[in-house]
Amino acid sequence: MDKKLDTVSQQADQVRELIDRLRERVAEGELSTASGLSFLEVKHHTMLSYLSNLSFLTLLKLHGRQLQGHQVVKNLVEDRTVLEKMKPLEQRLKYQIDKLLQTAITSSESSIREQLGTTDDPEKAPVSDDRAKLAAAMLSEDALADPSAFKPNPSQLAKDVREEDLAAMESGVYRAPKQTPVHYEEDNAVSQRERTEQRMMERAARSRLVQDLMTEYDDRPETSTASGNPSVGLQDSRMERLANERARYEEENFTRLAMNKKERKGLRKKLTDLDDEFAHLNDFAGMAGLRKSAELSESKAAILDRIQQRKRDNESMAEKVMRRRKRRNDSDDEFVAREMSRNHKTKFKKASRRVAKR
Repeated sequence: MDKKLDTVSQQADQVRELIDRLRERVAEGELSTASGLSFLEVKHHTMLSYLSNLSFLTLLKLHGRQLQGHQVVKNLVEDRTVLEKMKPLEQRLKYQIDKLLQTAITSSESSIREQLGTTDDPEKAPVSDDRAKLAAAMLSEDALADPSAFKPNPSQLAKDVREEDLAAMESGVYRAPKQTPVHYEEDNAVSQRERTEQRMMERAARSRLVQDLMTEYDDRPETSTASGNPSVGLQDSRMERLANERARYEEENFTRLAMNKKERKGLRKKLTDLDDEFAHLNDFAGMAGLRKSAELSESKAAILDRIQQRKRDNESMAEKVMRRRKRRNDSDDEFVAREMSRNHKTKFKKASRRVAKR
């Protein structure tokens, strides 16, 4: 504790000596305080008042005085509030304050050079002139610290093309302006063929035929419309996207959009074409450039078989019975007897499976 007190007393003596020297320089006129920044004056006076009140508060604590409601506490709170409010203002004024300080240093260094008869260049200064070298070094460091020193020089900017054109017109000989050369990428046949194949593949992927195959062989459950009409679900991607956008707009704005004559006609035509299972068999014409004619014929036959099978799967029980009756050309009694026997066999097989599971 004694060492700390000795350190504090020594530092206090040093500060007192420094303040005395500064006061002497101000009294002699060496340091001018006439034109200063009021902001810095307020800051320094507030800091001095804060330290004085803090020292007085410490003295009161040492003597065991009552601090509640004392004026020194109010003064400390006021000074601390002012100092906290001045921090953001000081950050905003930092650049202006630094510029003023650099101007003051430059003016003082210029007066020193005039008195000594030196130059700004430290290389040209005499070897014994150490103060001139130090002043030039300080100026160079200040210039690097100044952000405005790095602003662009308008005299070194590139000339405008209009000036070159004007000079060419005055000389009587036209010279094309020099532009930056750009490599021209020629559209060759390979890239064009690739784009054509890509468009054909996209067109084939959007076809109804591919959608049917995806629905048949996909593991995901088959989607169905709320109306129960399977033809509506077979619309192409464009019609489906437009219908979804229309439905979304109607739901968000709580209104119904009226269809014009052209849209109604197109919708009727699309639904009529979709009712026919064979209307869109030319969907894979877009893949003609990607497959051979033989494979295309085989795929057509296979697709026709699948479409017929799907039609048979979607038939009702009465339609299946009528189709089998037309195929056999039997009389009514023979047909009824055969169907009863068929039903008995089916029921017997189901009962046998249930017994086997048990």
